[in-house]
Amino acid sequence: MRRVAALLGLALLAGCGDDVQGQLRLLVVPHHQGRNPVQDPFALVERVEVGLTGEDGVFRPLGEGAPLHRFGPGLLSPGAQGAPTLLGYNERGREVSLGFGLPVALRTGQDESRSVALVRLDHAVARPLGPVAGELADPFAGQAPALRLGEQQLESGALDSDDDAGALVWALWGPDGLRLKLRVRDDQVQAAPADQAISAGDGLRVYLDGLADGLAGGADDLVISVGADGRVEPAAGAQAAIVPWAGGYEVSLSLPLPAPAKNGGVGFDVRVWDLDAGGAPSVLTWVFDPRTPGAEPSPAGYGRLVLAPALLDLLPRGQGPSARASLAGRDGLVALDGAWDELGLTLAVDVPDDAVQTAGGGEELTGADRVELWLDLANGLPPALERHRFVRLLASAGGQAVLAAGPAPGAIDTGGVAFTGQVVGAAHAGGYLIEAYLPWADLGLEAGAQRDWFLGLEVLVQDEDPGGAQGAGWSADPARPELWNELRLFDLE
Repeated sequence: MRRVAALLGLALLAGCGDDVQGQLRLLVVPHHQGRNPVQDPFALVERVEVGLTGEDGVFRPLGEGAPLHRFGPGLLSPGAQGAPTLLGYNERGREVSLGFGLPVALRTGQDESRSVALVRLDHAVARPLGPVAGELADPFAGQAPALRLGEQQLESGALDSDDDAGALVWALWGPDGLRLKLRVRDDQVQAAPADQAISAGDGLRVYLDGLADGLAGGADDLVISVGADGRVEPAAGAQAAIVPWAGGYEVSLSLPLPAPAKNGGVGFDVRVWDLDAGGAPSVLTWVFDPRTPGAEPSPAGYGRLVLAPALLDLLPRGQGPSARASLAGRDGLVALDGAWDELGLTLAVDVPDDAVQTAGGGEELTGADRVELWLDLANGLPPALERHRFVRLLASAGGQAVLAAGPAPGAIDTGGVAFTGQVVGAAHAGGYLIEAYLPWADLGLEAGAQRDWFLGLEVLVQDEDPGGAQGAGWSADPARPELWNELRLFDLE
């Protein structure tokens, strides 16, 4: 597989001057399982277009260039916002790959990196529903889209304009299932009459394959139809909500997932139909067979919804800011950052805390505010070639450290494990910062790690306030490595 390089640097201008005020780097993330990529996102790609996708689903281009090369679209005025979007085109000018990153607002003084998951067009990326997001009024706020429907997905009928029909789809996943938000663009929403089928009016259909028996009439395939009038069929197949919005209507769905695991996938498809007055219905389907337009998608022909983890994208020391990550702590957002080189890994955890406790004792450092840094060297796919698959570094706000390792999270110990690195804990006005340096040799990687590796990463923050201890984790379930988030050892050179 060709090495995936940094793809874009956006230079920003302030006002009418000529001084560059900032840069935004987009780091391409391929589909992967275990430590290594399994899909080349640039297969068949001759040209890459870069832009921003707004919450209305409209793509606004910024520039283009050749894949696997750094390029910039020129200087941009600040103020534009949306999800960074990469479109890959083949030699005939057809779109063959698509990727979205977390939304960003271009602003002067900005110098940061954003990870963009780029996959082929019949794949879409579902983001993890973290421990706190599921309790939010809108868990999709600030999340990257999974896929969009537009002219390229037009199976039959015609579109008068970008506002005539289309959709932007967000997908979140977790141990309890799959959540979808589908924002449908429609300039003339027409609901079906109450005495007619849902398909007699505007609506959409979601398809999932590989579900447990007992749903959708006992089949493994779940098909949910939602009308613009709010009807859902079958009513027992999913939790659904339908609300209007300025450009059409919006559908939220909660669906079951059997034994979800990161970087795996489920068969998935989406169809939207639009019945404008006086014309044939327009049908948009994400993945369809052009030889049989209008036919119901079959499980064998569905696309793939990839259950991706959150990612901490680390650059080598001196190459600029990494694509930072965060988790919800007791007293605010905990910031994750770091860097790496041929000798070791640095992880930095900045914890907001209104009463920092620095003194702890025993192998668990009880009594101190502390952070557990867990690494899964096999990244969800056993066996690991190293002598230990799981490594835990326990670090306190006072700078104490305990390293343990073993074959499973519940079977680690400190015996035979040497910590030759360093942990620095420092309290500050709003909390404390822990910087931990782990030599690769301490992890059993005597030959060092390799760039473009993905490693499982869990971060647990233990707050020992006098009013009682409370923990917070980055992943959905600290006891299940198949749900852990990840770090990547990226390199711009």
